[in-house]
Amino acid sequence: MSRSLRDLSSHLSSGQTLTGVAFNSMRVEPGYAFFALPGAATHGIHYADEALSQGALLVISDRPHPQGVLVSDPAALLIKFGSSARNSWSAPVIGITGSVGKTTTKDLLAAALSCPSSPGNRNTTLALAAEMINLAEAGKSTEPLVLELGIDQIGEMAALVELVRPSHGLVTSIAESHLDGLGDLATVAREKAKLLEAATHSYADVAAVDHLRPELRTRVTTYGLKGEGADAEADLSAEPAGAPVLKVAGTTFRLPGVGRSVARNAAGALALATDLGVAPELAASRMTHVAPAAGRLQLHAIKGTTLIDDSYNSNPTSLAAAFEVLLASPRPQTAILGDMLELGDRADELHLAFSPLAMQVNRLVTVGERAGLIAPEHGEALRLADAPEAVASLGQLRLEGTLLVKGSRGMRLDLVTEALLRSGGRS
Repeated sequence: MSRSLRDLSSHLSSGQTLTGVAFNSMRVEPGYAFFALPGAATHGIHYADEALSQGALLVISDRPHPQGVLVSDPAALLIKFGSSARNSWSAPVIGITGSVGKTTTKDLLAAALSCPSSPGNRNTTLALAAEMINLAEAGKSTEPLVLELGIDQIGEMAALVELVRPSHGLVTSIAESHLDGLGDLATVAREKAKLLEAATHSYADVAAVDHLRPELRTRVTTYGLKGEGADAEADLSAEPAGAPVLKVAGTTFRLPGVGRSVARNAAGALALATDLGVAPELAASRMTHVAPAAGRLQLHAIKGTTLIDDSYNSNPTSLAAAFEVLLASPRPQTAILGDMLELGDRADELHLAFSPLAMQVNRLVTVGERAGLIAPEHGEALRLADAPEAVASLGQLRLEGTLLVKGSRGMRLDLVTEALLRSGGRS
């Protein structure tokens, strides 16, 4: 048991040993301590009994519980324990951030290094603290660790790098995203750059480096595709609607996913893995086995139609990448587009900017007020208010050619994808 969890051992019954932590009752495993935290809508104490029924040994909270340890600030204690767990790491700890592509790059790099990583999109201070504690308890602190760092407010990156203390940092992209909290592109760049400033070894996509301060650029290794002038170039080709193909030492590797954006993510993963001593051929071979993350340019075949599920989230950069894939795919082409959220004062302008691309598709379905601004003159457009209305209207669509579903997470277009898969048959 780590030093941090040993601090709680006096509250255990004889023979009990803590094996990890969770602050979501659905992620509790036998032997865990459950941190019941205050939240915006409810308090974790209401899920304490559920956590105990799933094998939790203790409840840590600022509210009393019969099997609880009462503390003034359970979230701060969890982060303190996470920092203590970070102290045990003897291997590289790699932080990855970016306006788009960070989850895919994280998954590719973890595969290339054959090492643990933060699961899914658990990229906040609390989630990463819990992950480091649990991996340390599992004896993984001698292996490299790849962590995704996500922010939508000023100051969050500083807190993340203070916790994670990355030996290596990688920025996939700097673009207009989360502007409600970050304000403008310059602030996005400044906040993302804090990861590169904190890391001993820093990497950035060559397309993003122009957003960095000149003095920071000189210590950043850039990566990119062949011929782009990056410090580390990968011999990667990708048709807009095809899987990236990587050539290493005369051998060809077909990587998962579709589109040039995935190729760029793979180039970053390859550059960092190679610098950490993994042979390029081995790194490439390992990356071929990564499954594309759900809702991120994921392809499904339904009744002869190719469904491009990119419903996990949306911002101008990722929407442009999705359009590139759609417009290179078999016709007729249908785009189901939801609002791009958190774009601040530029929201209307940034939605309108996609009108020329949207005019090129055969059918357009918009979901939400702002998405309704896209391509106002499109002759085959259906304007809907929300995801439930979109689900109810799917019968009006002919399932043929290629269909893209794309919107910010808050628009819940994953419901549309799920309905399409149910009605059309998954393959």
